[in-house]
Amino acid sequence: IFGLFAGAVSIFLFGRLFTLVLCEILLVLCVFLPMFLPKLIPDGHGRVKFFGRILDIVKAFSYIFKSKITWFFFLAFAATQGIVSFGVTLTPGFFDEIVRLPIHRSPLFVLPLVGLGVILGSIAINFVKIRESFWVSLGLGIIGISGLVLGLLLKLDLLDSLALILLSGVFTVLVVFGVIVTMTVSRTAIQRRVAHSYQGTVFGANIMLGSFMAAVASPLSATFEVLIGYTSILIFGGIIFLLAAIMIGQVGLRWKF
Repeated sequence: IFGLFAGAVSIFLFGRLFTLVLCEILLVLCVFLPMFLPKLIPDGHGRVKFFGRILDIVKAFSYIFKSKITWFFFLAFAATQGIVSFGVTLTPGFFDEIVRLPIHRSPLFVLPLVGLGVILGSIAINFVKIRESFWVSLGLGIIGISGLVLGLLLKLDLLDSLALILLSGVFTVLVVFGVIVTMTVSRTAIQRRVAHSYQGTVFGANIMLGSFMAAVASPLSATFEVLIGYTSILIFGGIIFLLAAIMIGQVGLRWKF
């Protein structure tokens, strides 16, 4: 978040060329800095090690699906990667076309709000002790309600420029809050419920699934934007998240977690 915000400030103050050169310098440093790290010698034959890792991943999925509560949080944690990818793909265009904040200036407005959402979500998780399933349901519900309300207001053309900017800021904070709450609770639940000897493989498998969901969500969001537009995405997406939140709340009550 800090890097994105610093990039936006750099573009605003010094222009795109200076920022591009600065990024190239940082990338070159990233290439050379690892050369000063201690060398790690591979242990075992590469091909044997590769098939061993694949077997570990298969075992991890088998371990996960033995417990319905564990796989619930496993899927929820991976799904947040898709949600983030979906939102990040749409955000620049939304603020440029709908809110009328140019792409080179919108990060100055958006990224501090993202940081605020992260902070509020982290504080809520640490100080409010409620059921894990309720946290997940609450996080998705907040995303759904905020998206639905903003979408309906846009559809009915009830917002002037200032109100649109303010409500878009509130929407950004609420969405980030919902994502952070869902992600943090799910990760903590997996870490608490999975045996220590399996945690590395389980989280590795989760990264693979989350990366797949992110790779699918990004082009899917761009496709939806072309087909139905930002307003309809907010409305229908809000409804879907609300239904998911209600369903998860009912499942949590039934499974008692």
